[in-house]
Formats: sequence, C-alpha cells, structure tokens
Amino acid sequence: MEHCLHCLYQVWQVFVAEVENHFGIDVEILMREYVSSVTEAELLYGLAKRGYPKGLSLRVREFLIRVDVLAWGSDVAAVYGDLCARCEVSGVSLSPLDLMIAAHASAVGAVLVSRDKVFSRVPNGLMVEEWGERT
Repeated sequence: MEHCLHCLYQVWQVFVAEVENHFGIDVEILMREYVSSVTEAELLYGLAKRGYPKGLSLRVREFLIRVDVLAWGSDVAAVYGDLCARCEVSGVSLSPLDLMIAAHASAVGAVLVSRDKVFSRVPNGLMVEEWGERT
C-alpha cells in the first residue's frame, strides 16, 4: 500500500501539472472533481499504515478537501455485481478495490482518470482516461 499511496501522490502531482501547464486550466477546477469513497479509504489506509507522516498526511488531506467524495451505495453495489460477473466471463482480473472504483465510475457515468492501465480492460464500456507523465 505504501507504493500505491506514493503512486497516488505522484498522480496528484502529475494531474496538477497537466491541468495547469498542458491544458491551460487553472487548478481551481479541482473543486469540481470527484473521487470514490473507496479511493478515500485507500488513501486513509495508506496514511494509517505509514503512521500518519506529517507532510504526506497534509498533502492527502488537502487533496481530499479539494474534491468531492462520492458515497458508495446500493446503486453502485448493483453495478459492481454485474461488473464482477462480466469480468469473470471475459477473463479480466482486477483487484476487488479496483473493481469497486470501476463500478463507482460506471454507475455515475464518470470518466475514470488513472495511471493504471488495468482499467482499460474493464468489459462494460467504462470511460477511462490515462494520465501520466508526459513522454
């Protein structure tokens, strides 16, 4: 999880740089961005596991203040069940938490932004945008 948390922070840095420099959009746009409560849980678990390092804790909390956290409810659970079955039939293997995040994005009709290419294999037409370091 430490590696995952570090990657999430890197994604955050890359995201801000991409928005500000590449797209010419002010970072204030983050006020209208969303994350799944599953993502929030992963971030908070990573902090707890690492003993809440002061600098990283501050950065994660600042990130969570700037985004709306969407609750994972029964409507998302229904999409999750269907998505798990489709992945099994298609031979696509994702971690349970990745499946939960994919189901959440799918349920709310959101574009899932990630550096993890695994989401592009989701068989339900999930809208994915891969953001990473510029090449």
